[in-house]
Amino acid sequence: RWSAVVAAGLVFLVLSVGLPMAVVGPDLTVQALGDWDVKIVEPTVEGSLQGSKIWDQSPAAGLRRLVVNEPAFDDVHVSLADLSQTQFHGLSRVLTALLAAGLVVAWRRSRPAGSPINGHDAVVASIAMVLLVGYNLKAHFVGLYLPHLYVATRVAAGGWRPSTASLAFGVATAILILAAPAFVGRSLSNLLYAWSAITVATMLLVVSLGALPPDDAASEKTQAPTPDD
Repeated sequence: RWSAVVAAGLVFLVLSVGLPMAVVGPDLTVQALGDWDVKIVEPTVEGSLQGSKIWDQSPAAGLRRLVVNEPAFDDVHVSLADLSQTQFHGLSRVLTALLAAGLVVAWRRSRPAGSPINGHDAVVASIAMVLLVGYNLKAHFVGLYLPHLYVATRVAAGGWRPSTASLAFGVATAILILAAPAFVGRSLSNLLYAWSAITVATMLLVVSLGALPPDDAASEKTQAPTPDD
């Protein structure tokens, strides 16, 4: 297991540092890393990264918009409380822990029994990246393509019968589509993003994933044949 962790770390270094150096050169790579430090690392240390701007659709930012009395965009407020920064950060940690627990439950409920690491695990990891990291712009949710396709395939395999999984998936899909400015206009889209439309859709996707019946077909493929076979 530790070898897998080390291998993953090496792959991360190659993709985040080695590949940019090969493509744009060392100077621009160092400049980009410096920008990351100024725009991401330092605000994180100061506790000011999770701003109330609607482009940050992470659960932590959505929580901040609800509990810290700041405008979500322009002079529009959606806050329901007026907590201090310290109170917000404490509540944010609780939210992250609850989301992590929910992901584990969804993963265990719908994962094919006895199977090795597979696509199902990659789906849950993709969702975790956007739910558990405290800063995600709208563009980062492109990582939901794989989970969305996976859940759609599993729901379709059940014949799209009315169920918790199909209902949650349908509502999540509708929210993701209808929140786009091209469909509802910029003003309504901004308001939906202020209420964290993408985060809500992602949580519904987790509900759908957890409500899926176990993939018996995938489970059977991983089981060794018995002596009677």
